[in-house]
Amino acid sequence: MTAQTWVALVVGLLATAGVVGTLWQRQRSEATDRFHRLQHEARVEWWKRYQWAVEQSDSRSPKAQ
Repeated sequence: MTAQTWVALVVGLLATAGVVGTLWQRQRSEATDRFHRLQHEARVEWWKRYQWAVEQSDSRSPKAQ
């Protein structure tokens, strides 16, 4: 094999490694984003329920109790 063939092979392998690395990083980043979004949504829902419960327990009207 000539030097030109070796260079083409190395460049091709490096390019492939770059694409695979990029896809791996993207998948990992999106999984982390999904996890954080779900945690945030759970906190927001908990806070809404907490506020509703406090409002219901603090209400002076007999209808709410």
